[in-house]
Amino acid sequence: MLTQCLLSQKRASALPAREGFKPLSINFDMMTQAEGASPDPPSFPLPMISSRFSLFRGMLRIWLALIFRRIRLLQSQNAPPRGPVLLVVNHPASFFDALLFLATMERPVRCLLRADLIRSSLSRVLAWGLEMLPFGPDEDQANVIKTAKGLLREGCAVMVFAEERLTAEASRPWMSIAIAECSLSDPDEMAAAHLLKIVPVHLFLPVAPSQSDELLIQLAAPIPTIGTDGKEPSRLALETALRFAFHRNPFRLQPANLETFMEDLQAILLEELEEDWAARPDWKQKADGFVLSAYITGMVKSLNETHPGRLVGLREAMDSLAEKRRQLALREFKLETAGKWIKSPFRKLAVWMEGIAGFPVALYGAINHLIVAAVLSWLGLLRRGLDAPASDWIGRGVTVVCCYAAQVALVARFTDRAGAGYYLLSLIISGVYMLRYTWLYRRRASILLGRATMAGNWRDLARRRKELVENLNLARERFTATQGFGHTSSAS
Repeated sequence: MLTQCLLSQKRASALPAREGFKPLSINFDMMTQAEGASPDPPSFPLPMISSRFSLFRGMLRIWLALIFRRIRLLQSQNAPPRGPVLLVVNHPASFFDALLFLATMERPVRCLLRADLIRSSLSRVLAWGLEMLPFGPDEDQANVIKTAKGLLREGCAVMVFAEERLTAEASRPWMSIAIAECSLSDPDEMAAAHLLKIVPVHLFLPVAPSQSDELLIQLAAPIPTIGTDGKEPSRLALETALRFAFHRNPFRLQPANLETFMEDLQAILLEELEEDWAARPDWKQKADGFVLSAYITGMVKSLNETHPGRLVGLREAMDSLAEKRRQLALREFKLETAGKWIKSPFRKLAVWMEGIAGFPVALYGAINHLIVAAVLSWLGLLRRGLDAPASDWIGRGVTVVCCYAAQVALVARFTDRAGAGYYLLSLIISGVYMLRYTWLYRRRASILLGRATMAGNWRDLARRRKELVENLNLARERFTATQGFGHTSSAS
């Protein structure tokens, strides 16, 4: 069962640390640029934008404007308009996300993307028009690095998605680190390699069931490419600096909020598990002692750094679920404290009958008192309600009398005196009954209505909870696919 895949029985007081989430230890001396590294840095011309790239990017921007209310590029100054820039995206690689970046950046960017992510014919046409650089999963990494290095040497901007995890080969670094290391270690061909900017990129992409339609892209501060000794940093130093930049994703949930998120998520999964087991007549196992599995805990932490938009969507769904549960609990409390009348079938029948028969009279009174309500609101005499002082009540009475007189005078102008008299009588009667009907609805009818719809509301709450669990399982499946290995359902 899917829910059981997300929970495991508690076997230890602490979960083992997952690779990629260990505390980072950085020598911050590396964060300073050495003086006099290159006294005569070369100048790069502004990159040329081909007509093909410009046409496809323009059409892409129009299409994206119909999807998102707003797309904002934050700290764009961290990627200069000219010179070599290596953009490392802290996000699972996907063709759609590549389109987002290419459409948002002002300068042309060459995107390195796995060919298996460009599946459809339309995707291949877009990749060709936007001058992407697809590479096969079995392609020699050295060829990809050589291509990227050549583009950087010419002063181009190259974008690559950061891998979700290190490859199985311990000696093989991330592709972005390999490109940077290869470029920095060959300054003659690179034409003053210290001008290379390695810019971490963070993305906040709203994902259903999130209600947000704003896309945020932040270009973080470039990581250092020269150490204090004036030489290029080591592979480990580059990787550590990049991991540190990724760890500081500005869109992530803060530690306290993340812990609360996982506690709420565990409670929802336990509730789903208990309900499923309660539906089985011979099932005796209890959900006590189950906690979030180590895999789900690691997935949530990883998504918080690489894809916080998905967690925000789940957080919004959980908040909506909690608000729905709060409203239902409030209705149940009103039912329990309603009094003896709710136990009498005759009184309940009388409430239903008056609620139906008296609605036209109350509606007539509400329509005829719109002017009165508007004037009282404009004068500020409705703000304090029943707790208003005596002066406010006097003002209310004078205002009502004046409005009545004006309305009756208007009716008398178009009818006779008898018609105006009947209208005045209907104003008074309908106004008094409107107050009676308001009390009836708040203290009686709304409680009965809530009781009649209570079962349906609880079913709707269960449906929302199942949708939340399905969204979580969808996130788990996509996370498993990006990790490159399967996740079994055993609770270990």
